[in-house]
Amino acid sequence: MKLSTFNASVLAGLLVSMPVFAAPTVYIAVSDADEVSVLDGATDRIVGTISGLEKPHEIVATPDGQTLIAGSLQQKAMDDTNFSVIERSNGQVKFKIPMEGWSYHQVVTPDGRYVLSTRPSEALVRVVDLDARRVIKSIAAGSAANHLLLSNDGRYVFVSNEREDAISQIDLRTWSVTQTMSAGRAPGHMVMSPDGKLIYVTSHDTDQVSAVSVSLGEVVDSCRVGKGLHGIDVGDDGKTLFVSSRTDNKLYVLDASLQKKPQRMLELSPAPYHVKVIKGTGKVYVASHTAPKLWVIDQTTLEVLDEIELPAVGHHMEVVY
Repeated sequence: MKLSTFNASVLAGLLVSMPVFAAPTVYIAVSDADEVSVLDGATDRIVGTISGLEKPHEIVATPDGQTLIAGSLQQKAMDDTNFSVIERSNGQVKFKIPMEGWSYHQVVTPDGRYVLSTRPSEALVRVVDLDARRVIKSIAAGSAANHLLLSNDGRYVFVSNEREDAISQIDLRTWSVTQTMSAGRAPGHMVMSPDGKLIYVTSHDTDQVSAVSVSLGEVVDSCRVGKGLHGIDVGDDGKTLFVSSRTDNKLYVLDASLQKKPQRMLELSPAPYHVKVIKGTGKVYVASHTAPKLWVIDQTTLEVLDEIELPAVGHHMEVVY
């Protein structure tokens, strides 16, 4: 159908006035550069930078995609360490929330109001109220609280505890730990199965990936993979796991059933680190732990499609669609 001249003009005006985002947009925390690099997930090019941050290790987005939140790895006095709350449309820091000590991993609640953050040195998960602009609660969630994962139904947050060999389940309605699940030795990064029944978790101590049943609260399957395991994500097909090994310099590809040893692997050097599947594109991004670069890899062929130069080593990646 052909637009009238009037309607076409109005539409053009609206398109110009609205902020334009690539679909998807990938944000990667670049701690040593005190910034976040913004990438176009379609073209694999850096299209912007968010500066004025304090050693961000993780960048997360609210569910509506309008706001970004970056923690800080700087260990300073309370009034010098902050959560940076960023307007996504222009990349500007709207305000900062004072924090005591440093923040490691974060996750946002489904209503977009609260951010949960780990601080492994104190074995705590802190709850930050973005409306009140302050920490409202600290939850004891096991020693060395590390990675965070939101359940598919949005009711719980899971916390990996490296020293207790466990995963704690936090009920977001009560801010309390309602279940502690055995997770194998030293659980690290986690990802949820598409049906929400399993948590896949890496262990750099045992060189294994384990599947933890949420309903049973225990490991139901595991697979020995490689040394120095770190990042993990589920492929577009929902049946494939991509796992990085910093020590072996490899990206391993596993069947999500964990019934077989890795059938495929890709040599990546040096030290593949954080892993993020860019859903709907057929690609997976992998950052290096020791070099300022990001590999772009085809999920099916494992071909390295591109290498993206970063201003410093890249850490956690957040994708907004």
